[in-house]
Amino acid sequence: DDVSRHVKLIEEAEKRSRRQLVGALEVDEFGNSNSFTIGNDIMLDPKGNTPMKVYEVTYNNIERLQDLKWHPPLYLTKEEREIVETQGTVLVVGRSGCGKTICICNRMDYDWRRYSPNNPSFSQLFISRSMKLRNIVKETVEGCLGEEIESRRFESFPHVLRSLESKLPVDEEQSYSYFPSQKMTFMRFKNEIYSSDKSCSVGALTIWKNIHVFIKGSVESLTNE
Repeated sequence: DDVSRHVKLIEEAEKRSRRQLVGALEVDEFGNSNSFTIGNDIMLDPKGNTPMKVYEVTYNNIERLQDLKWHPPLYLTKEEREIVETQGTVLVVGRSGCGKTICICNRMDYDWRRYSPNNPSFSQLFISRSMKLRNIVKETVEGCLGEEIESRRFESFPHVLRSLESKLPVDEEQSYSYFPSQKMTFMRFKNEIYSSDKSCSVGALTIWKNIHVFIKGSVESLTNE
């Protein structure tokens, strides 16, 4: 029944929330640590089947709480911090509410603090199919610094696509035929290509995501031959 189903969802959320934690002052930007520790439990959001948002505020930032434009960064677990501080392109796959957006926001802020001081041309672009998600990330990332930065853009996928189509040159002599029957979807990849390799021990979705993220969509794919 519905009661049993909701109880099961709550129990599963509690299991997911019992993640190994890193204290707000335990690891700073440069990896230094001190004796500050925190408990092993995370409070659950009663209105959603997800862990409750917890923010980090150090002693140096207490006065900034008076600034309505500034928002303290979200607290990171050990696993989330490893994702944020990993060098190069990172592929994060997970269910709704597991912390992917938190990792993205903190990664953008982390990269900005790490690269922008020594590189005036450093810029960032966040693209999402969902306008709602785009607005959430924009508000969160800009709130970490308390200001809007011109070289940091947040766009929806349709807007970026229209912008590229209007700016890229078009060769009138060359035809761009598109055949829907040739479109490679995940299900087609799984059924026609992945299933033909019986010795593969990696899941079809993992391979599909790696093709999109690392082989086709990463900075490394442009800089490496």
